[in-house]
Amino acid sequence: MLSAYQQLETHYALIGKLAGANSLLFRDRNVVMRPGSAAGHADISGAMAEIITEKAVDPRVGEWLSKAETQRGTLQP
Repeated sequence: MLSAYQQLETHYALIGKLAGANSLLFRDRNVVMRPGSAAGHADISGAMAEIITEKAVDPRVGEWLSKAETQRGTLQP
């Protein structure tokens, strides 16, 4: 089982990957988007932003932070 700190690391690594994917979508929109594809692209970008926000405000983050604080002395450097 992962420690609370490891759960936080894993969770924020996923958020970082999702944000990176959203950045690629942004670049695609500004550089190579085909005519007529703006609506579909906006739907995808909006969905990605929604998922990132949901992950960022996940109530488990607060729980993991509280647990990680109590486990602070047990973490390996």
